Amino acid sequence: MESVLQSVKKDGVKFVKFQWLGNDLLQRALLVSCDSLKEHLKYGVGIPKAQQCFNSLDELVPSGTFGPESSEFRMLPDLSTYRVLPYTQGVARLICEHYNTDLSPSQTDGRILLKRVLNKAQEMGFYVYAGLEAEFYVLRKEANEFRPLEEEGIETTHSYDVLFEYISELGDALSKMGIFVERVKKEYGNSQLEPTIRYKRALEAADDFVTLRDVARGVATKKGLLATFLPKPFNKAPGSGLHVHLSVFDKNENNLFHSQSDKYGMALSEFAQSFIAGILEHTKAMCFVATPLVNSYKRLIPGSWAPSHVCWGFDNRSAAIRVPSRLSGSQSEARIEFRVSDGCANPYLLVSLLVLAGLEGVEKRLEPPQPLNKDVAKMSEAELTQLGAERLPRTLGEALECARKDKWVKRVMGELLFEEYYKARESEWYAYIQSVSEWEVLRYIERV
Repeated sequence: MESVLQSVKKDGVKFVKFQWLGNDLLQRALLVSCDSLKEHLKYGVGIPKAQQCFNSLDELVPSGTFGPESSEFRMLPDLSTYRVLPYTQGVARLICEHYNTDLSPSQTDGRILLKRVLNKAQEMGFYVYAGLEAEFYVLRKEANEFRPLEEEGIETTHSYDVLFEYISELGDALSKMGIFVERVKKEYGNSQLEPTIRYKRALEAADDFVTLRDVARGVATKKGLLATFLPKPFNKAPGSGLHVHLSVFDKNENNLFHSQSDKYGMALSEFAQSFIAGILEHTKAMCFVATPLVNSYKRLIPGSWAPSHVCWGFDNRSAAIRVPSRLSGSQSEARIEFRVSDGCANPYLLVSLLVLAGLEGVEKRLEPPQPLNKDVAKMSEAELTQLGAERLPRTLGEALECARKDKWVKRVMGELLFEEYYKARESEWYAYIQSVSEWEVLRYIERV
């Protein structure tokens, strides 16, 4: 605690954001004055328990466990996450977790769940590393419409010239917050970027992604722009995904995903293959976490460079799980890439479920189906069914059905967290299907 107080004084910080990520998927915060910081570092800040029953539309879910009459959560900060926010003046941040008023951990908190999952893995002798690669658009508002800053195409040199000022400020800000950006890719969409952040232990990697979302939006706002992680912001433009790279090491820093040889020629261990099989077993049920918005499912269509079916393959970017190529003999680079998710997911819940599913596959010695090394869009449904490649949910409604049907999800999340998170997504689905869209009115009102 004293080191944080000293840093605040040295850094000239006036306020500290106590920030958290809840079931509403929104990054929220309370500003704490440095004059009262010491007490709040010890006991946290109070928020209504009902906030864990909000959805991303900022609505209180009527069927939620908590309401206006409920007591408070204490948002306790992880002091190791203290960082000064470079894109503003005199403000730092601390990432917080939900605790009860007796300071016991809340059963509704995704970050607490991930810590518990990683501790369990470590007790088994496994150390999980992750890298979360997010795509997002940088836009300018003109005449009440959001428009891209450039229309140069994927990875053209001039597109980087147009976007360099933003990219440079984003990279500088992340670097000052201890996040190393290895490279930045100008993606297929106009003004669409994908920074690659150095992989870390899984909890730190999830924190880094939370930081990226904040910093990307903060830097954009400072420049009069908008950074959005919405999965499908435009009808005829590529969607934005969140690609989760995972690897597991033992205590001697051996990569357990690596093998000198295997039957597929991927240098992929049986451990890794079982890990993949475990994730594939529950992929459809995990979609309500991995792709949590009604908009998410407009990205998951064949032929879009996003997955549409439950399958895996070597360097196959149309598969749900891709085994990336690596330098010959490189052990440290052995990993898998989960490509279903998007940047609106709660990374703590997402990584928790991926790790738990993978480790279950290892424990049960599951074998994955044959890897699929064709473009899914060029295969018929009959071919895919024969190979065991089921269609991913087409809507949030279907994803909720899959989550409810697979009892594993509720068991590993815990009943309270599962139900409150589920109700939040369900309320958004009901709001969506009851809304009359402009598309419907324009096409039907004069015809029927």
